[in-house]
Amino acid sequence: MSFIKHTEEENIISICESQSTYEKWRQLIQEKCDFDIDHLSIYELTLSEISGTIMSLGPLNQSSGRLLPSSGSSFVVLKQKDEDVMTALDILCLNQCEKTYDENSSEFQNFRIKTEEEFYRGGKVKWWNFYFCDKDKEKPFVKRDKYENVKKMIRSRLRDSNNMCVLLNLFHNPGCGGTTLAMHVMWDLRQEFRCAVLKDNALPKKEVAIQVRMLMKLESEKPYPVLLLVDDSKETETPRDLVNWIHKAGVEDSLNINVDDTQNCKVVILNCVRSHSPKEQYRQFNPTQSQYITASLTLEEQKEFEKKLKELKETHEKPENFYSFMIMKSNFDKQYIDDLARNTLENFDFSTKAAQLFAFLALLNTYVAESEISLSLCEDFFGMKMIRWQEESVLDRMKPYSNLLIMDTVEEWGGYKGIRILHHSIASACLEELERSCYLKISDIAAAILHCDLFFSAGVVKHRLMLSVQQMLIERQRKKDGDEREPFSPLINTIHSQQGRQTVQEIFAKASSRFVTSASIPQALARYLYINERDFPEALKWAEKAKNIKENPYTFDTIGQVHKSNLKTNINREKQETSHNPEDLDTNIKIADNAIRAFKRAQELANTQDEPDEEAAEVESEDYPRKSYNVYGYVGVLEIAFLVFEILSRLPFFDESDPQKKKYFQSFFKRVIPITRVYKTDNELNNRYVEIIKEREPFLLSLKTEVKETFELLDFYFTYIKGNNSEFDSKNRWTVCGHFKKYLTLFCTAPEEKKKERQSNPNLNLKIDIEEKRQLLEE
Repeated sequence: MSFIKHTEEENIISICESQSTYEKWRQLIQEKCDFDIDHLSIYELTLSEISGTIMSLGPLNQSSGRLLPSSGSSFVVLKQKDEDVMTALDILCLNQCEKTYDENSSEFQNFRIKTEEEFYRGGKVKWWNFYFCDKDKEKPFVKRDKYENVKKMIRSRLRDSNNMCVLLNLFHNPGCGGTTLAMHVMWDLRQEFRCAVLKDNALPKKEVAIQVRMLMKLESEKPYPVLLLVDDSKETETPRDLVNWIHKAGVEDSLNINVDDTQNCKVVILNCVRSHSPKEQYRQFNPTQSQYITASLTLEEQKEFEKKLKELKETHEKPENFYSFMIMKSNFDKQYIDDLARNTLENFDFSTKAAQLFAFLALLNTYVAESEISLSLCEDFFGMKMIRWQEESVLDRMKPYSNLLIMDTVEEWGGYKGIRILHHSIASACLEELERSCYLKISDIAAAILHCDLFFSAGVVKHRLMLSVQQMLIERQRKKDGDEREPFSPLINTIHSQQGRQTVQEIFAKASSRFVTSASIPQALARYLYINERDFPEALKWAEKAKNIKENPYTFDTIGQVHKSNLKTNINREKQETSHNPEDLDTNIKIADNAIRAFKRAQELANTQDEPDEEAAEVESEDYPRKSYNVYGYVGVLEIAFLVFEILSRLPFFDESDPQKKKYFQSFFKRVIPITRVYKTDNELNNRYVEIIKEREPFLLSLKTEVKETFELLDFYFTYIKGNNSEFDSKNRWTVCGHFKKYLTLFCTAPEEKKKERQSNPNLNLKIDIEEKRQLLEE
């Protein structure tokens, strides 16, 4: 106290982390010294927050460390040891890019020109691009039309949502600036959130969630909201897994968080979803949690790009050669892009190494987003000597095509350098030009890649190329109107339409010999053969090969699908025939038995598989979201069972349209009478039918019990997912409800019996309820 009495009070600042301790200290000073220290006090901030705030006030030329926002408009320092732990996150700091260079130096000016040129040519956007524009307010970064919408969406969900973690989707066409828009918004919100980009979408979601929670609480007693960018996503399902893990991590932390801090205890995930129909996908989601942008500029955006071109002409040489920028400035004008491809590919000669490599890149970059071929692999392809070559040497070898190429650093694979075509639309236009003027079909290019031994030898960067080739062959786009996917990849669809089955099968067969441990290639060929060609024996051969490589729900489901399609085809054919062959019945029951075995095995594996492996999640699924495999085996069993019921109900002595014969049908399946006692006309045809049914009696009689038990399981499942089901689950339910309606018609005669079954399965009455309401309205 004597120190305070003999010192000017205005020269002393009191710092206290605890408000309660501060109040006691303040009262003591008031009583002893008759002085209120409130206006000279700092409290409710940690020492880390105070230290970070003071460091942020340092001289312009002095590094203050990497800063993050914290409570009470303070800052904390992101220490290197903490950043090294959060390996999954590329963290954006408040003072990102600051005090790195002497900004008056020629070195900085050259760096700026090179970085801007790289971006406007077609390179990935960097935080530097936004920093440069912030520094030069007269030359702002071009804002897309949806910039404010995305910003407002993020802020409103932070303010209004009661959930700890919120998932927001930004759907965008490839190459239209979706990622750039998301990063631009993130840059401008870095004071309101602790911002980070997920480096690799394949990282374990539990580990990512732990690191996100660490970022939220870093160096601060009070949590601070986090904005996480998930880029290059093809789905909305996978980020939901991350949301769940963040919720789990939050629940574990909740005991240590004050009720007053829950508003800040939030994570907003901005999920950039690449889509060929962004507007249609956007319409399927809650508009308060989604936005979209397309490859089409508004008039205002076009004016901004015109203005930016004039600015670039002041500082850069030949900005007209910044092709990605010029494509956007032209509003993605197809004629401009086609002319660019035509002029570049004049005198194209596929026999040269440069032309071959360019064609490979055109194919990969058209069909696989963010694909490239590593610089080292390109050097090997050209047979360059094992000495230190300059990076430009490969691009020199690629002339005259190098003006359409760019070198990227692939961070998530160890930071190697890769070469790709500047823009997705340029790659696509080049493929079209090669076919038009050089008569080079995409199947020729695909075959050439698959026959190149160099690309399939061991090595990390080669492994990434192999994944891209595999993805090109099997990855299917979502349909515009829902969760389901197209039957085949765009590449396979194109080859099929141009050249047909033989070429498709040759491509798949060669790919299967290259990807010997991958079940997805033979599985995709099996799907092609049974869907497009109705060649069920050959389809089954490839489906079995896939299963032998890897037994999982997806490979067994494909086997079941082959059998189901075979059975449906047989039924439709037999309906058209005037004469009937009992051997068809025997064949169909065998097919049905095999199908049910496959679907049951798929369901067993789905029940025991907690987390599907990454490959299965990405490429081996059928048309269904991963979580729908929880029940899809059951649905497959139901579908086959009702196909069998349909087949038997058309037999002369089980004819469903005849009430008496329908009773025989019911009595047989209820095990009241054996097949030998069913009344029928005594003839050779009926006797053979009876022989076949008797041989298959154990399988056939098990069907009704199986169906009843499956309905009970699915009724429980639809209760469980109520209010949280996907579009596919809704379709699943609609299918199951249709079968339940048919079940009541087939096996329940008395009204009381129907009523009892309906009460036992309340979630399966959807179709029946709709029909009853329609009848009431008609009355």
